[in-house]
Parts: sequence; C-alpha cells; structure tokens
Amino acid sequence: GQGQQMVNLECGASYGDPPQLAVRFVGPSGPTQLVVPLPLPPTKFNQPLQIAGPEFFRRWKLLDGGEKQAVFKLRACPLEQAAVDSVVGTGCKFAVLPGVDPTPTNFVAAGWLATKGASPQADAASVLLRLEINVSAGMCRASVRSGSEPFNGFVAKLLSAQLGSPA
Repeated sequence: GQGQQMVNLECGASYGDPPQLAVRFVGPSGPTQLVVPLPLPPTKFNQPLQIAGPEFFRRWKLLDGGEKQAVFKLRACPLEQAAVDSVVGTGCKFAVLPGVDPTPTNFVAAGWLATKGASPQADAASVLLRLEINVSAGMCRASVRSGSEPFNGFVAKLLSAQLGSPA
C-alpha cells in the first residue's frame, strides 16, 4: 500500500549539502531503511536583500574569512543580465544589485539566510555574492561570503554548474 506523510521543515541553522530523511519500515523481506535526500538546497531559505553599494561593501568586509570561490569558464560570454537575474535572482533568491561593483562587467548580489531565531536582514545573517567576469578569457570567479563556509561552498558550486560550460 501507499501512504502520504506531510512534513513541515524549518531551517534551524545554515547548511551545505541538502538534508536527508531516513525512512524505516517493515516490508515483506523484513525491516528496511531508505535514506532519501530532500529537495531542499540551502538557498531555499535565502531571502533577497536590497542594499546600497556602501552597505554591501561594509558587510563584505565584516564577513571576510569564510569566503568560498569557484573559478569557471562561462557558458556564454559576456554574461548577460538576464542569465544572472534568472540564476542568481530567481533561482538562488538573491537581490541582484546593479551598479554596485565599479567594474561594469561584474555583478554583485545580496541576501539574508532566514534561519530560526535569525534577525531579518541582520549583518550576521547576510549572504553576499560577487561575480567577477574576465570577458577576454570567458571566465568567471564567483565569491560567496556568509557566516557559513558549507553554505558558501554549496552556492559557489551551484553557480559554477548553472553559469559555467559543461566539462
């Protein structure tokens, strides 16, 4: 037979790899356990953060130390605003901040991680992103800063997979 179980999840703290659900049951062949990865990337709990340039760079300096980077060849160069809006804005739930980076080919974005007990839009909950584009080489360096290195690493890999050319 089949059964349906509703599950309500709340993000208690930042994480990198999506969580897993262990399901145990007794079937015809005896006790069985299945481990099912949940479709909850950490960006599911990210919220857009609209801030001005000076505020972005103030927070960027505060989060120095836990940065993760990914360097990859771009799928399309120059990187179009529509692709950044789709992947970074819609997909990863960041606010893309045009005109903040002094280099016109670069992109910056900001968000905050909505975890249990987190103060909305607080410095400690900030998630900041910078895409530095080398147009002549068709390369991108994605830098992600937040209070969680596993989260930063996940987002950097995700951006590489979405914006980069297949290996």
